[in-house]
Amino acid sequence: MESAANGRLPPEKRRVVILGNPRAGTGNSRRRVERLCGALRGRGLEPILCWQREELGQLARESDTRCVVAAGGDGTLLEVVNRVPHLPIALFPLGNENLVARFCGVPRRPDILAERIARGTVRQLDLARCNERLFSLMVSAGIDAEVVHRVHGRRTGHINKLSYLLPTLEAFAWYRYPTIEVELQETGERLRGAMVFVFNIPQYALRLPLPLHSQADDGRLDVYVFERPGMANLARYLEAIVRRRHGHLPDHHHRRVQRACLSAAEQVPVQTDGDPAGFLPVQVEIVPAALTLIG
Repeated sequence: MESAANGRLPPEKRRVVILGNPRAGTGNSRRRVERLCGALRGRGLEPILCWQREELGQLARESDTRCVVAAGGDGTLLEVVNRVPHLPIALFPLGNENLVARFCGVPRRPDILAERIARGTVRQLDLARCNERLFSLMVSAGIDAEVVHRVHGRRTGHINKLSYLLPTLEAFAWYRYPTIEVELQETGERLRGAMVFVFNIPQYALRLPLPLHSQADDGRLDVYVFERPGMANLARYLEAIVRRRHGHLPDHHHRRVQRACLSAAEQVPVQTDGDPAGFLPVQVEIVPAALTLIG
């Protein structure tokens, strides 16, 4: 979109479609979204609210749509970028982590967000693709993804940090750490490890400083490979990450690439942006400047 590339949305477009996630956060999502709708109306905009992701494509198809608001967590943003990747997006953080919103400095106050949408200033960030599905933050394969699969397999309502406790303990007890093969397609280099992380945006849960070098608009992915399996090595890696020393580990590898292929001889789970994403093999690639973000 030409106007978005120039840094500002066209003023004549007033329609704002909101995809709300009623299961995000602590349970007051609907009230907060309604307050956002009121703040948008107060600025002469026309909010269109939907709570079902299947409705989004039809509601956002109108030519006068100014933007789509992802009102939820990182998973809600994942739905929006995959269903309407051509439209500008505003973030309204309602989830537990909201890593993209944290990285971008997005406020939780509906009046501030409404003012930003009315002003219409935008910037371009990279997205990435795992097989055919876009994501914004990261993809991982290994025990990290095993925990995510277990959490969502148990999900019946809101997810909070306590929701991860039992699935994490189960994964620690039962995960077998199959070897993951990583092929870096620009160079032909092949790496092997027990855990693999591929970052587009440098954010990770619990503010762990795992991605030390990633940027959101550099046209590159940051691949981190941890070679050794088992709880003892996982604890050693975690300690090094907390101390920001994992870059010095001899059994850790970091590469900056545009494309990588991950595979395994056994079944290995994959997650993207905190949501289950099937199992290996996957191809991961950067999609430069694909996200038009308001703020």
